[in-house]
Amino acid sequence: MNVTVLVENTSKREDYLHEHGLSLFIETKGQKILFDFGHTDKFITNGEKMGVPFQDIDFAVLSHGHYDHGDGIPYFFEKNKTAPVYLQMNALIPYFSSKAERAVVFEDMSYIGLNPILRKEPYYHRFHFIDSMKKLNDGVTIYSGFEQRRLVPSINSSLYMMKEDGFVRDEFQHECCLLIEENGKYYLFAGCAHNGIVNLVEQVEQFAGITIDVVFSGFHLHTSKKGNQVAKEEVLSLANTLKEMKTIFYTGHCTGVEEYKQMKEVLGEQLFSMSTGDTFTFT
Repeated sequence: MNVTVLVENTSKREDYLHEHGLSLFIETKGQKILFDFGHTDKFITNGEKMGVPFQDIDFAVLSHGHYDHGDGIPYFFEKNKTAPVYLQMNALIPYFSSKAERAVVFEDMSYIGLNPILRKEPYYHRFHFIDSMKKLNDGVTIYSGFEQRRLVPSINSSLYMMKEDGFVRDEFQHECCLLIEENGKYYLFAGCAHNGIVNLVEQVEQFAGITIDVVFSGFHLHTSKKGNQVAKEEVLSLANTLKEMKTIFYTGHCTGVEEYKQMKEVLGEQLFSMSTGDTFTFT
């Protein structure tokens, strides 16, 4: 398996563009998979420099309904005319933040959901909606419907969704994860882990009856708005819990640079960073 970071908040090379967003290209078992689409077309620009065959991608998965993971979808559709995009059935409804610095403001809330054009043709017919679980083929499954049992990121408190009677706290039912089995090992891909990375890992393991070997995900400990990050105690509590697992974690995007350093001190070789242009190979 090869996992290539097409776009992320950081870049180790000047010739690769970066942004507040995430997109991964996964090659496994003869399948080419796109996981998330970033905010703009930067994942396409970077991918073409890396030789990613966007026209040959078999299917794509959207982790959740926020702009920094899904607003790049139209650019992907320009390159690929057939691949289905799997997303949770609530991913296209409006989502907002009380702290995000975005131009689109509604009743003092910044709109952070997906571009509304995605609810219309020619985009909508490419979407395949899932509820709780969807097995795509032997070794590839999408999971959703997570319970927030423990260690949920506290900065979720600024995130909302729109319902008929107004704004309510986002419960993140629109979040989903991709589980891939290859050569007897299990790989889990998530976007921001708004439901808590511990909950995602433990519940997928419970659903599938397996132990996850490798995780790629942000941990939602730090957002792009200055001052919007969790306390150090929360970071360390998460790190100490992850240390008890038999899993290797690759993280970036919404984890935060300082937060990553704090966790790395606890987790050592159990935690690695991902940056735009990185490729990770597993055998």
